[in-house]
Amino acid sequence: MTTKAYLQELTQTVERVVKTVQEITRTYPHEQLAQCPDANRWSVLDCLEHLNLYNDFYLPVLEQTIAKGEAQGLKPRAQYRSGWLGAYLVKSMKPQGTKIPNKMNTFKDKNPVLLQVPENVVERFFAQHRQLLQMLKRAGGTDIQKLRMPTTLGAFPKIRLGDGLAFVIGHEERHLLQMQNILSKVKSAKMNLLEREG
Repeated sequence: MTTKAYLQELTQTVERVVKTVQEITRTYPHEQLAQCPDANRWSVLDCLEHLNLYNDFYLPVLEQTIAKGEAQGLKPRAQYRSGWLGAYLVKSMKPQGTKIPNKMNTFKDKNPVLLQVPENVVERFFAQHRQLLQMLKRAGGTDIQKLRMPTTLGAFPKIRLGDGLAFVIGHEERHLLQMQNILSKVKSAKMNLLEREG
């Protein structure tokens, strides 16, 4: 795939995530966004804060990695090829259709249930995604195949910047699907309650 098409596809995915979250946060009242389907599941706001916590890590990493490429004068390649590790991580993270493969336990410092979800969680989400879209734009001007970046899994081994961007965005897709599943369960529970009361 060309580097341009690769980054364009990632950009369109982020724009779709942002648009869907905008629709969700405009459509549903705060009470529903804060409601958990059951004691062991997150709410929509929990999911948003989880993404915010991850982006607190990844946005500075992306900034530093892209800035390094810019400082070195690295030029973009015509074609982009994923590394084996990066491709594996992206595949393990992204949802497959309407299913979330490879269930994972989140790190304690990224688990919103163990922390307090701030009041500005939604605004913070949109602000971070404006930054992420800017990063994708800047990434188009450097060598996303040569540059390497760490992940939350550890500083080593590092993965290609292009794979890192896809990994971060696959994580976004994963939790967007989770949010949609949560809302479906919350609505179903509400309908069942209304039927019982009726």
